[in-house]
Amino acid sequence: MCTVLIGLMLMMGLQAAAADYQPQTGDLVFHRSTSRQAEAISRATGSPYTHVGVVVRIDGQARVLEAVEPVQIVPLATWAGRSLDDEILIRRPRSALSDEAAGALVEAGQALVGTHYDAAFSWSDERIYCSELVYKVFRDAADLEVGELKTLGDFDLSDPVVQKQLRARYGEALPLEEPMVSPGDQAIDEDFVTVCEGAVSGCVDGA
Repeated sequence: MCTVLIGLMLMMGLQAAAADYQPQTGDLVFHRSTSRQAEAISRATGSPYTHVGVVVRIDGQARVLEAVEPVQIVPLATWAGRSLDDEILIRRPRSALSDEAAGALVEAGQALVGTHYDAAFSWSDERIYCSELVYKVFRDAADLEVGELKTLGDFDLSDPVVQKQLRARYGEALPLEEPMVSPGDQAIDEDFVTVCEGAVSGCVDGA
């Protein structure tokens, strides 16, 4: 009986800690998306996280800047509610952003709203994909490079699911030297610390 009570108390403590999450501009939010390419991204990168966005506080409201089609800013609860498995990861810069950097990040994100999604994962600025957006707004606003910049050839492209997606996107001429950054690498960036992880409802109010 005592063991059961202790277990319940620990669970309640964890839930309370999760509910204490206070969104801040610059928090990174990760989940497994519902897109058709999610499984291929997961297998190529070795990470369960296939989509990333960045929290921006606008008029006191917590929202998420994300690169979908097109780039948009949506309520945090809306973004979190799209997790395929109802799991989420939230990470915060280890060194707090200055007010100036936070403001610059919001401005940089707003300037990208409406930009088309880049299904070819190119490094040009004409179109943009989710982790590329995170990398570039942090680089430009806070002089911080989020995630390791690699090339397509650095990822595991051997899986049949990955191969099918690659052929659909590029045919037989793969751009193996194209610079790329993945949500999975950003999820383990040592310049960030985890502030909430687990069920969406345990991290985000209203989701």
